[in-house]
Amino acid sequence: MKRPIEAIACLACLALVLVCGCQMIGKGPSDEELIRNTLSDWAAAIKAQDIDKVMATYSEKSESSETPNKDSHRDLIEGYIDAGYMDESAMDIEQAQITIEDGKASVSEVGFTTIMGDFGLEFALQKEGGAWLITDFEYY
Repeated sequence: MKRPIEAIACLACLALVLVCGCQMIGKGPSDEELIRNTLSDWAAAIKAQDIDKVMATYSEKSESSETPNKDSHRDLIEGYIDAGYMDESAMDIEQAQITIEDGKASVSEVGFTTIMGDFGLEFALQKEGGAWLITDFEYY
């Protein structure tokens, strides 16, 4: 009599593990976490002064009034790095305000420190193939 009860208990445990495991499958990081990761990657690349890694965080569709395409973003940031403006840089995204709508995001209140002083940054990003990539940034 002990055997059937053990078998039922084992089957019940197995079913519970399968149900819980299936609910966890497919749940990756949230959009907000992905956005924060992109910005952290951007900041680390800026700090390392690695322009290729900086540009890996950018969308091919990058554009703004000052930088009409990704290449001009590259030129702008490379100029900042070459001039030494990004030396000893640090970014704080803890207080960042993230707004997401229709595959686009805006991130404001990002603290950024360089040898030139403290600045605020705002980023625009869009979701492409599951990744959030930067389309623009402004400082104030």
